[in-house]
Amino acid sequence: PASWASRPAASGPTAGGGDVMVPESWALRPSATAASSSSASASSPVHVGRREVARALDFAAAGMDSEALEWAIVQARAVGVSEEAVARAEKRKASLMDQVGDVRRQRARREALSVLESATGAGSVDMLDAAIAQAEQAGIQVGEAALEQAQVERTRLAEDFRRQQARSVALAAIRVARQGMDISSLLQAIRDAAQVGANPDLIRRDALGMRDCGQDQRHAMAVCILKFATQGSSSEVLDLAIQWARAESVADAELTLACQRRAALEQEALQKRHLGSAASDLAAAWKETDPQVLAAAIDNARAAGVSAEMLRLAEHRFHTLIK
Repeated sequence: PASWASRPAASGPTAGGGDVMVPESWALRPSATAASSSSASASSPVHVGRREVARALDFAAAGMDSEALEWAIVQARAVGVSEEAVARAEKRKASLMDQVGDVRRQRARREALSVLESATGAGSVDMLDAAIAQAEQAGIQVGEAALEQAQVERTRLAEDFRRQQARSVALAAIRVARQGMDISSLLQAIRDAAQVGANPDLIRRDALGMRDCGQDQRHAMAVCILKFATQGSSSEVLDLAIQWARAESVADAELTLACQRRAALEQEALQKRHLGSAASDLAAAWKETDPQVLAAAIDNARAAGVSAEMLRLAEHRFHTLIK
C-alpha cells in the first residue's frame, strides 16, 4: 500500500531475510535510532523487526481495508509473526471479505433494479432482455415485483412485435397476389390480414391498389373481388368486399347478390352454432340418469341436424334408462 514503506528485515534463522513492509509513520528516524536507550540497542534486531510487523498486522486488522490486511499477513509470515496472530488476522480478513461481498451484492442489486425500472416502459425488447439478465445475475428472484413487471412487459412487447410482423406479412401477400392477379390467393391474404388485426384501411389500400392504380382500375378490382368473394365461404372477406364495392360505386345488382350470399353465410353459421350447441347438450344429457332429460336433448339434436349415428346411440341409451 502507498502508506507503507519497505524496511530491511534483520538477518537470522527465523527472520526470513529480505525487506518487510511497515506503515511509513512507524519508520524509525535516524535521530530516534541514535538516541535509543541501551536496553533498546541491546534488543534483538530480529525481534524488533518482527514486533513492528506484528504491530502493523494488528493495525491493519483493526481497519476496513482487506487488501492492506492481506499485505500485512504476507509480511507477518515473512518475518515469523506468531501463527496465532496470523490466524486472527486471517479470520478478520475473511470477515472483511464477507462485508465487501455483501456491499457489492447490494450495490449490484440496486443497479439492477434501477436498470429494470428504466427498461420497463421504454418499449424495447432488447433493453428488457439485458435488464432482466442483469437482474438475474444480481440475484433478484423470480416473483419480485420489479422483475415480474419487466417480464410481463417483455412478453407483451414480444407479442405485439409478432402481431405486427404477421400484419406486415399479410399485407405484403395482398400486394403480391393483386399484382399477379391471383384472386384466390388475394382473397386468402385478405382473410389472413383481417384475422391478424391489420388496419382495414391498409387492407383496402393494398387489395385495390389505391397507391398505384387509377379510379377505373380500383373499380374493376372491387368488382372482381366482390364476385369471387360472393362465390366463397368467408363472411369476413365478403363483408370487406361489400364495403369496398359500395365505396367504388359498384352496380346495385352485384351488391344485391353479394348481400344475399352474406345472409346465407350468416344463416349457415347460425345453423352450425345451433348444431354444435345441440350436440353438446346431447352429450351432457347422455351422462344423466333421467330419461326425460335425454329425450328432450334427442329431440333438440334431431331438429338441429345432429348425425343419425349420434342420435341412434343416444336413443339406445334412452331405452336402457327406461327399462
